Amino acid sequence: MDLNIVPKNFSVDEFDSLAPEAGSDNTVTTHGETIGELARARHIVTRLELDLACSSEKLINLTILTMHVDDYQNSALETQLTHDDLDEKTLQFDLLSGFLDSEVRQVEDFLQVLETEIVNGHQLITLFKHLGDTFFEMEQKLIDSEESLKQSKDQISDLRTQSSRYQRILLGEENGMP
Repeated sequence: MDLNIVPKNFSVDEFDSLAPEAGSDNTVTTHGETIGELARARHIVTRLELDLACSSEKLINLTILTMHVDDYQNSALETQLTHDDLDEKTLQFDLLSGFLDSEVRQVEDFLQVLETEIVNGHQLITLFKHLGDTFFEMEQKLIDSEESLKQSKDQISDLRTQSSRYQRILLGEENGMP
């Protein structure tokens, strides 16, 4: 069959038959290219799920760190410390709260990237609406990812509040270590 006579919104599959491409943008697409794009879309959705799981785990670890910093602060306030001990505890508190602040910013930036990836994922999978269940499965995974992202952002907000409180304590604006 001469491919020069094939309209641009049709593709030629391995059986050499003409099949219209859903959502065609006037390009010739082979069945193999469609399968490749579908595999790429699934890979992106899976990577999003894994990245969100990793960031959720990191947020849990940071929440545990805030509990330890709170305990550290409370134990320092409950004991009678010499001036040198107080300086050492203040320095340790400063390092811990600085580490927390840095990690919170890093996760916050990563969540922004994931938010963009989710939007791009929605745009990519719209090419596969004609695949029915496959499309709906990927769409549901992206919706679940959006919900997970929202929960992560809520956790980040809480951690940001804690981190700001620690910084105010260090500056002497709130009752605390110094």
